[in-house]
Amino acid sequence: MKWQYASISLMVLIFLVLVMAMLFRSLPASNTSDIFLPQITNENIQLGYYDLLADKRELYDPRFEVRGGAVFITLTSPDDSNFSSKIKMQMQYRTPIGLLYSYQPLYYSDPHGHRMIQNILSFMSHNGVTLNGFEFEDRRVVITPSGLTLSYDK
Repeated sequence: MKWQYASISLMVLIFLVLVMAMLFRSLPASNTSDIFLPQITNENIQLGYYDLLADKRELYDPRFEVRGGAVFITLTSPDDSNFSSKIKMQMQYRTPIGLLYSYQPLYYSDPHGHRMIQNILSFMSHNGVTLNGFEFEDRRVVITPSGLTLSYDK
């Protein structure tokens, strides 16, 4: 007879989890329009990509500009003054895992050959990029599913 109580308890628990999941998905989004605040334009950020097997590293200095509902990112390299890339991101819609941004490369100049970042930029231009943002101790934190984390003052 104990198995009947366990079965009923398990069914009730599953039902409650499903109801909570439905309610959570229907909650309004908070801070959906301001993942990138204008304050990010003043931040000194550096991105690094590393390939341990090939013993290769690439450093980039991104500059963010929030303008007209879009985010423009300009990438330059401190190791190569000839490299430059400009990207436009525009929020499309909210998904269960975050906000989906369209990702449009506007300019790419790499006279010295193939870079690791070229694969990343190409992938995101075809698939978009999903971002999540939250606030923590007067800082804005932006996270991508690939693990890229940006933090800047609000």
